[in-house]
Amino acid sequence: MHPTFRMALGASVLGLALILGLAGNLFAATATVAWNANTETDLAGYKVHYGTTAGSYGTTIDVGNVTSYTVSGLTAGTTYHFAVSAYDTSGNQSALSSDVPTAIPSGNTAPVVTPPADKTVEATGPTTAVSLGTATATDAEDGTLTATASPTGPFTVGTHTITWSATDSAGATTTATQTVTVRDTTGPTVTPPADKTVEATALLTPVTLGTATAVDLVDGAVTATPDQSGPFARGVHTITWSATDAQGNTRTATQTVTVTDTTPPAKPTAPTISLQ
Repeated sequence: MHPTFRMALGASVLGLALILGLAGNLFAATATVAWNANTETDLAGYKVHYGTTAGSYGTTIDVGNVTSYTVSGLTAGTTYHFAVSAYDTSGNQSALSSDVPTAIPSGNTAPVVTPPADKTVEATGPTTAVSLGTATATDAEDGTLTATASPTGPFTVGTHTITWSATDSAGATTTATQTVTVRDTTGPTVTPPADKTVEATALLTPVTLGTATAVDLVDGAVTATPDQSGPFARGVHTITWSATDAQGNTRTATQTVTVTDTTPPAKPTAPTISLQ
């Protein structure tokens, strides 16, 4: 009595149909073995034989009178050899079918991670909080996964690479990157000294201007300098105070200096009178 088997895997020399699957990790592969039923009236059942060496099957399973059986606990990344035999009600067993070597796939597919769009933001201080968005991560075996970011900020001025990663249940990790750019295009805030009105003391009058303050969002206190410091002729003068931050952004503010002349000349000495 000889069992007949289905053609499988597109090759006529193979007598078994094998359907391979992975049960969630690299060490729990399964293979479903299928064959055509025998026509003998006294057929009792079948046995599935498999092992890692052709013709030498370390495991034999009596599967009963069925035409398919799922073998579990196979090691992914290993080639197994499968064969099937039939037996009748008298205990007679057929010869083995043709050997079907089958490589169990190494199995797990790593997740696919899609990062959020790149971000460019204006600095709000020495470090700036940035809303990164949310990455998506999907896995062929596990479905939707959670992707996590590193670093998450806050960020200094400059360009930063954010690495998003997701790990599936088999330990496979995939990463994707997002770029965050923090720019500083805002100059310091300059506060000039109070305006000055002074009385002229000469054709050119020295004036103590005072000190301006300048504060930058990123750099903190910076130095403000005037475009002129005197001495000043009589009249109204505009002093421009300017400050520049580390990124080269400059802002200005003005102070007015007024030099007045309200002092009359000194009283002349008493005249001398000569009579002629």
